[in-house]
Amino acid sequence: MLAKAKSTLEVVNDINGDLVNLYRVAQAHPEELCRIFRTLPPASRDQISQSRHLLGYPNTLTDIVRAAHFLHLNKTSFAGNGSTLAIVVNPQSKAWLGTEKIIERIVQFHSRFDSVVIENKSYEKILNTYDHPENFFFLDPPYGGKTEGNYAAWGDEQLVEFCQRVNRLQGKWIVTLDDSLLNRELWAGHDIDYHSTRSGAGNQKANPGMKFGEMIIYSPELRQAAMTASCAA
Repeated sequence: MLAKAKSTLEVVNDINGDLVNLYRVAQAHPEELCRIFRTLPPASRDQISQSRHLLGYPNTLTDIVRAAHFLHLNKTSFAGNGSTLAIVVNPQSKAWLGTEKIIERIVQFHSRFDSVVIENKSYEKILNTYDHPENFFFLDPPYGGKTEGNYAAWGDEQLVEFCQRVNRLQGKWIVTLDDSLLNRELWAGHDIDYHSTRSGAGNQKANPGMKFGEMIIYSPELRQAAMTASCAA
């Protein structure tokens, strides 16, 4: 979303209320968010513990203060899940960006999202509301298998229902999912790119060879349009 050119209508949806709150605050109140974020100390275990504690009491914080603590927790904790401090022992790994770098990103985000509609609803409601033959959906649902940090993993029934719902869309779409036997069966016959990458959320020190398989699935109309454009070029 941040990398693509602006479209006439743009909608971002996420089921995570804290993430959506951060988006809305950065969109509408960037100056105040930056001011409060600057009051938080650099990455530390104590601050992670404090922010996690405060976020556990949703009615005691303003939306802006809550957004600042959530952002700080996300940027300083391991895999962004708020569990523990992210420790960097490899010079090539991503470290704490620093307060001013994150402030720059808040400003950039505000500029890019000035006209974006931000939703916090189930994917079913979003698809029902915005489906149209001329629209495009990028869908990145929770993956199957074990639960990972920020989102509960989907079970087989949810994955089956999701596949059926996506296949009824009028608009074009791209879906990203974990590479599993069930997902390969569900999406058989579709145009799929398979990727194996190093898992960013795994413990690379304990499991240096850890790989993560992912499927990028394309609606028939989308891949056909891409091939037509390529031939025309």
